Amino acid sequence: MLVNFDKTGRVVWYNLYVSKEAAESCICDNTIWLDASLPPFPEPKEGFVVYLKLNEKQQLIYDYEPEPEPVYTDLQIIMQGLADLELAILEGGM
Repeated sequence: MLVNFDKTGRVVWYNLYVSKEAAESCICDNTIWLDASLPPFPEPKEGFVVYLKLNEKQQLIYDYEPEPEPVYTDLQIIMQGLADLELAILEGGM
């Protein structure tokens, strides 16, 4: 399996179908060949995102990181404010 990873070890992409011979031209500092398969996918955890990582022993493992907080655009904030105002008017609160 051909595996590309970033400086933290997080897997960017992998290719299960390329042969070792064909993969040799792609090998570099952040792309390696592993004689391994993907580990079993772990159980989901509430509030966490699963990602594939290459550990210090050059083994693929799944790890968890906290789910990122949502980022709202100005337009989304304005639209939510208008929706809240409309709901308040409909409920007779204004």
